[in-house]
Amino acid sequence: MRDKLISNSRGGGMELLERNILPTFWMENAPYDWDSLKNGEHRGYKKGEVLFLEGMKMENIFLIKKGRVKISINNENGDEKTVGYLGNNSIVGTSSLFNNAQYMFNATVVTDSSLLRFDKEEFIKEVMNNEKVM
Repeated sequence: MRDKLISNSRGGGMELLERNILPTFWMENAPYDWDSLKNGEHRGYKKGEVLFLEGMKMENIFLIKKGRVKISINNENGDEKTVGYLGNNSIVGTSSLFNNAQYMFNATVVTDSSLLRFDKEEFIKEVMNNEKVM
C-alpha cells in the first residue's frame, strides 16, 4: 500500500491525501461491563440503517447489545472504505468525543441489531462515575 502524504500548507504538518490505507478490524465482546450503564434507550435497527455519517454533529453514542455495525469513511471521490466491524458489547461513536463534536466516520447496521442509544453528555457522566466501566 502507498501512503500518500503531503505538507499541510497551514501548519507544516502532514495531511492524508488518500484515506484508503487504513487496516480493517473486527471487534466483538469487548471486555467492559457496559451492562451497568442505565440511561440508554433500547431500540431495534434493521440491516442497512445508518446510525450516523462522517461530519454529522455528534449527539449519541451506541452500545451494540446484539448485531453488527460497519465503520467506514469516504474519500474525496465519495468512495467508501470499510475500516472495520463492531459486534456485541461494543461501543460506537466514542472516537468522536474530542473531535469538535462531529462523527469521524460512518456507522451502518449490517445485520438486524439491538442497540442502546445514549445521549453523549449523559454517557460521559455515567461512564466517569461508574467504576465498573472505568
